[in-house]
Amino acid sequence: MQRRPLTRIELGLQDLMEFKNFIDTQYSGDCVKASKSIKDSFERIQIREAEKRRKNTRLRIGLPPDY
Repeated sequence: MQRRPLTRIELGLQDLMEFKNFIDTQYSGDCVKASKSIKDSFERIQIREAEKRRKNTRLRIGLPPDY
């Protein structure tokens, strides 16, 4: 039985799955470390945004910026 050639989308999906499998095999031990660093960076972004909001609020109500 003859198979039809793969389309661009199918080839792209196949490449993505192969890349995902490669990443999983390379970083199987580093997953915990990677997820922790992502969580830490997300927390830093949240803190930075909270500081910006606090500074803008202080300026809006007429208080000096708190450094």
